[in-house]
Amino acid sequence: FILFAGNAQFYPQETYHPEQYSSLLQSLNHGSSHYSILSIDKRKTFVIQGDFPRTGWNYLYFQDYDPLFSAIHTVLIRMILFSAVVVMIALFLALLLLRRILHHLDLLVEKIRRFGQGLQDPEDTAHYDYSLRTDEIGQLHVSFDEMKSNVKTLRDKNYEKQLLLRDTNIKMLQQQINPHFLYNTLDTINWMAQKYGADDISTMVRSLGNLFRAAVNSKEDLIPLKMELDVLKDYIRIQQIRFGDRLDFQLHVPDDISNIYVPTLCIQPLVENALKYALEFSDDVCHITVTISEKDTVYQ
Repeated sequence: FILFAGNAQFYPQETYHPEQYSSLLQSLNHGSSHYSILSIDKRKTFVIQGDFPRTGWNYLYFQDYDPLFSAIHTVLIRMILFSAVVVMIALFLALLLLRRILHHLDLLVEKIRRFGQGLQDPEDTAHYDYSLRTDEIGQLHVSFDEMKSNVKTLRDKNYEKQLLLRDTNIKMLQQQINPHFLYNTLDTINWMAQKYGADDISTMVRSLGNLFRAAVNSKEDLIPLKMELDVLKDYIRIQQIRFGDRLDFQLHVPDDISNIYVPTLCIQPLVENALKYALEFSDDVCHITVTISEKDTVYQ
């Protein structure tokens, strides 16, 4: 540590590299301090230069830079090592957290894959209740489990419907077999009746066969009016043979009825109902008239 009054050194008495004084002192500004690093005796030296405004003195402070640099270097290395350790610990914790998150996502993917293959859920999910979690992963698992339950319910219901449909088809097939046998039997009776000249029996059997075919084969909601009237005529033929002169039936229809469609079996049941309450409980003649006419562009 060296003090100067002007350019004259007064402390200490011994000189210390006087060849550096003039250049250092010339760089001093009044009221300010400077520092620099110089090479003295092949060693780096940290030099601080400044002044005392009240006394006007100047000073130079020489400090060996190597120990200071070594201390800074040691602190820097320690800071780097500490930062590296902190980063490694942070990465390790982040990896653990990421693996924990990805583990549950992998379980969800495995559940989806197993469900698609019709297999049971992984054993890891059997002992974990995701309904207790409120995060997105828990909600995904709960939503998938609910969807899986709904799909199973729908699949079971669909399976039951398929079984019911199969049973229905079998029953329909059985019902189709029985009418065919009945049609063949009626045709045989009709043929035998014609052979022996029993025209009434032939007419009744033929009309009855037509009625059965119309009842069994009627799959459309709407049919032409002509088909409905043919069914009615077959029914009336049977009843006229049965009741004879006690039944007087009249049918009045327009000439062109090709464009008229009516619900299946909508007229014959009405006439049958009239016959049931008119002939079966009375000995008088029953007059039934069916009239189809157009009124205000609507047939009735």
